[in-house]
Amino acid sequence: MFSRKKLLPAFSLLILTLVASLVIGGGAPHSVIEGLPDAGVLVGWGVIILKVLVQISMLTTLALAMAAAIFSSKVDGNLNQTGLKLISWITPISFIWLVASVIKSFFTFSYEVGISLSQAFDLTSYLSYLSVTSSGNSIRWQILFVALIVAGHRNTRRQRGAYGIMLLALLSLIPSITHSHAAGSGDHMAAVGSLIVHVFALSLWIAGLLALWLLGRLDDIALKDIKRFSSFALWAAVFTGLSGVLNGWIRIGKFSNLFSSYGLLLIIKVMLFSLLVLIGLRQRKRLQGYFSNLSWKKSFAYLSLIELLTMGSVLGVAYALGQSPTPISHPDALDPSVTLT
Repeated sequence: MFSRKKLLPAFSLLILTLVASLVIGGGAPHSVIEGLPDAGVLVGWGVIILKVLVQISMLTTLALAMAAAIFSSKVDGNLNQTGLKLISWITPISFIWLVASVIKSFFTFSYEVGISLSQAFDLTSYLSYLSVTSSGNSIRWQILFVALIVAGHRNTRRQRGAYGIMLLALLSLIPSITHSHAAGSGDHMAAVGSLIVHVFALSLWIAGLLALWLLGRLDDIALKDIKRFSSFALWAAVFTGLSGVLNGWIRIGKFSNLFSSYGLLLIIKVMLFSLLVLIGLRQRKRLQGYFSNLSWKKSFAYLSLIELLTMGSVLGVAYALGQSPTPISHPDALDPSVTLT
């Protein structure tokens, strides 16, 4: 019922939506004008693929920690056998996350500086990139947070330790947010702040649903846990929606820019997000009437799979938006004091 194979279509849909959205939004890697430094199209696509792998590993790690900390039963703060098993699953996932993050750092160095991948493996230049540039600094912090999870999760036996893993996973998102489109927006604090809320809320929503799916694989899922998540998901949807509207408007700037390629992607994301909310509400309504274990488990497995498929599409468009050029790179009118600042 909660087979891993059923999750593969969600991942495939994420990739397909990402590629299509990158082409539509103009964020797909392409050859530059001859004579300019360029790492090549393959390196550009490599950065995107590795970014997806890093994000999926992060969400899975967050989901495992959530399942252990929130949804597994605890005895005096100690994790039960299910919780300990979930923590043990973090070992291969976090290792993949760390390796993918390190490899991605070399690809990003190559792509941003415009040098070949072989040149990016020059340690002197690479370490200089990590220590001097804002992008390199953000990568350094991300790798540090992942390394802390890899090194410390094996000793986790208590609920607070699982919460610590959750915190580190969420903190790993902040460096990339401060280096995204939002960092260069005119309304800097509003843009970065709303994006942090948006990414945190969406990540916890996706990871929470995935956590329940993982518990279902261990036959340790309970109706009370799903109902508790349903209330949490409602608030996550509210924060995701409100912060997304604010952040999207900051990047669009004016109504006419909705008809740009970037605006089209935003509209698609809003439509998919609306579908996601409707599925969640449908799930919430149906579960309220179930009392038989068999009936509610089948219903939850069916609707949550559709929800995960939709989430895959939302993530694909979201990643593409972060890679695509916005209609405005700065406010239309800046007074002299703002320009000087």
